[in-house]
Formats: sequence, structure tokens, C-alpha cells
Amino acid sequence: MAIEKYGINVSIPPHVMEQAQSFTEEHRARLAGVLAAQTMQKYPQLTVSVGADPVMIWSDIRECILLRLRQDQESAVMQG
Repeated sequence: MAIEKYGINVSIPPHVMEQAQSFTEEHRARLAGVLAAQTMQKYPQLTVSVGADPVMIWSDIRECILLRLRQDQESAVMQG
């Protein structure tokens, strides 16, 4: 999944996406936070620029991941 605002790609393994379908919203939010932190470790250049707020960047990435997890869960529910 691409996060165009930061010019990065985030890979969420298929087995994680599948597991997340059965998670509560709180657990999905925690998972998204962990994946966002891992993404920031993978792309340290995100926080190098002067004035970059790592918490804001983490939050943006987390929200993008959480949206993707929710969309996948909704698709699974619709498919039956």
C-alpha cells in the first residue's frame, strides 16, 4: 500500500491482514500503531528533515494503515 504523502510503500503481510479481520477495533488500532512504528524504522528519512514531527508522521501512517485494515475487514464481511 502506498502512502503518497510521504512517498513510501507499506507492506502488510497477507497473514496479518487475514488475522486482523477477527480483531476488535482496539486491537486493529494497536496493530496499525506497531506497523507504523516499523515503517518509520524502515524509512528513517521521514524524520530527518528540520521541523519534522515524528509523532505526527507516525499518526498519519497509522491512520493510513488502520484505514486499509478496516477496508479489508469490510470486504471480508461483504463476501460472506
